[in-house]
Amino acid sequence: MAVQLKLPFFAIGDQVSVTSIPEAYLAQKGERLFYADERIWAFKHNPYIDFRQPGACDTELLTVPDSRMRAHVESYFNHYNSIVFGSQTEFLLHSRA
Repeated sequence: MAVQLKLPFFAIGDQVSVTSIPEAYLAQKGERLFYADERIWAFKHNPYIDFRQPGACDTELLTVPDSRMRAHVESYFNHYNSIVFGSQTEFLLHSRA
């Protein structure tokens, strides 16, 4: 079983803003992510993420929580007692804790 990183949007900023997630996820969880959408060009040379098609037992990690969504900010705040976070990567990885 592996985790697929999925991006709901494909604009330059949407891709570039999450390029640190594969390395941070590997450091935090000890597992490599993979992506399956060829439109995602930002990971093509990233050594911390694989490109492959998903299998039946794989799960998905969407590039949300999103700081624009109040419920995700509240979840982060309830866990860390702070709404200040350093990056979208930090917010994504730690609001699910």
